[in-house]
Amino acid sequence: MNVAEVVLIKQHLIDPEVCIRCNTCEETCPVDAITHDERNYVVNAEVCNACGACLGPCRVCGKVVCATHAVRSDSSAPKGERRLCLECMVYCEGKTNEPVGRDEAVRCTSCEKFVCANHRAACVVDQLIHCSKHLRRADRSSRLVCERHRGQCGHEPGVIFASDEVAPCPACGKSVCDAHAGTCVCGTRVQSVTRRHQAGLHAADLSMVLPRSNGHPG
Repeated sequence: MNVAEVVLIKQHLIDPEVCIRCNTCEETCPVDAITHDERNYVVNAEVCNACGACLGPCRVCGKVVCATHAVRSDSSAPKGERRLCLECMVYCEGKTNEPVGRDEAVRCTSCEKFVCANHRAACVVDQLIHCSKHLRRADRSSRLVCERHRGQCGHEPGVIFASDEVAPCPACGKSVCDAHAGTCVCGTRVQSVTRRHQAGLHAADLSMVLPRSNGHPG
């Protein structure tokens, strides 16, 4: 009695318990190795060339995912075109909401949405990353500043300054920019931002030059 030879083949299997019958794998297959009937989707092992178009590892976590549960980032992403599982994919707020990997994006300090390395920018005052929706350029200096660190001059309430470009009035609390010679709208003289900055640098220089007191006179 002849015993039939058993040949093992390596083949992608589509689990009917997991398959949602979206037809993505069949449409993705470049050699038409995947077909389906009313019960399940099937991979024809004689046609399949194991190209991995329908199945492959996530380039961030390494988990193997099918085309249904994977997203491919664009070639313009910081780390180029990659296969990403849904858990490792985020949308960048900096351009057109394109998908990128979690390993190439950080959260905006203002809204906590993600922004990738290609589109991130920092506020000149706090030096923290913000997305484009929360940054704008100061009208005079064109420096990028977040919402929290925007300032206004009492003489020009419609003009946006960075908060370090205006000085507060000790009398009324309104701010004044250098362009208005340090005079508040209430008439109080306010030390200009430039002079305050220079005074701070001078004090820092003196602290480095002058010897510290040891507690004894003379």
